[in-house]
Amino acid sequence: MADGAHYFAVSDVAARLGCQVPHVLSLIASGTLRAIDIGRPGARRRTWRVPVDAMAAFEAGRTNTPAAKPAIRRRRKVDPAFIEYF
Repeated sequence: MADGAHYFAVSDVAARLGCQVPHVLSLIASGTLRAIDIGRPGARRRTWRVPVDAMAAFEAGRTNTPAAKPAIRRRRKVDPAFIEYF
């Protein structure tokens, strides 16, 4: 991608995400990844470009965050003189 470009090609997005082009196209079709169709009206094949800000938003939403640690469950102390009957 040249300096100063404001859009990624679908193949550039696939290389950046480490996946195949059809997966990127499915992300675009589902609306998960915002893209612009720059093809001619009525063209049989669509030509997509992904804006840089849309790519940044997608990556920010997909970053790994550390999972919250579950609370430690402690056994309650039982008085040794207390006897429970079931």
